[in-house]
Amino acid sequence: MGYLEPLGKKVRDVMTRGVVTVRFDAGLEEVLRAMKDNDVTAVVAVDPSDEAMGIITTFDILRIFRDHAKEELMAMTAEDVMTPTVEHVNPTESLENAARKMLEKKIHRLVIFSSETGRVPVGVLSSTDMMKILCENLRR
Repeated sequence: MGYLEPLGKKVRDVMTRGVVTVRFDAGLEEVLRAMKDNDVTAVVAVDPSDEAMGIITTFDILRIFRDHAKEELMAMTAEDVMTPTVEHVNPTESLENAARKMLEKKIHRLVIFSSETGRVPVGVLSSTDMMKILCENLRR
């Protein structure tokens, strides 16, 4: 039995509510501004219905800056940069299941979709969120 299981916490108890989003056709400069202005390491690219199409992380940004010239970067959109697979969980899932998924997929965050919103993101659960809850509970 892992340490997370006895905590009995659900994703909704720990996740960051609200998600910083950009339209899939937003330019790279807008993506960078959204990340900087909101002090986040990832944004979700959405379609006109606000449904998630992909995720853009600081790792994605570093990769494209390494691989492309400035002229190419200025022409890129969120869709060009995003990872199109959005790993996600439901707010009612256990933290243990969410942690397992993050470890199996080797990712640092999960986007939260609820059954009421379909693919419209309602939150994010990051490895940092998980670390905070672990540290808080070790002190008790």
